[in-house]
Amino acid sequence: MNLKNELIQYPVLRLYDPTALTELHTDASAKGLGAILLQKQKDNNLAPIAYYSQATNKAESNYHSFEFEMLAIVKAIERFHTYLYGLNFSIVTDCNALVYAINKANLNPRIARWTLMLQNYNFKVEHRPGKKMAHVDALSRQIFYLEILPLERELEFRQLQDPRLK
Repeated sequence: MNLKNELIQYPVLRLYDPTALTELHTDASAKGLGAILLQKQKDNNLAPIAYYSQATNKAESNYHSFEFEMLAIVKAIERFHTYLYGLNFSIVTDCNALVYAINKANLNPRIARWTLMLQNYNFKVEHRPGKKMAHVDALSRQIFYLEILPLERELEFRQLQDPRLK
């Protein structure tokens, strides 16, 4: 919990600046998707603006690794739409094939559909080796599952009190 608190407070997490150089770092695994929205600060260092992490569902967990990586980009752009729409930005991924696939003519239908959605944004895709992407790799692999949400716990408790609620 201490690490999480450090990651979501200044000086690590910074405020969004629509004029700053912006990068979206993404990664994916069979377990989940992760992304970090970063911006260049006055000291020329990149700092996180926002984090995104999501577990894959049963169908997504069967995707090919290339599709995982593309899904991570699509979901991250959807999540950070308000920050990225109308902005020039870079997407950084450890999947070298994605750098070329965005402009490829013959794509499988799923990738083609996602590529069409991405045409609303102005970005370039850059490859960075996986060992230099540990920051976002952690978000795609360490997924925290909630066994029972608080509202579900309350409903479960009420059902125990009054069986007619089932």
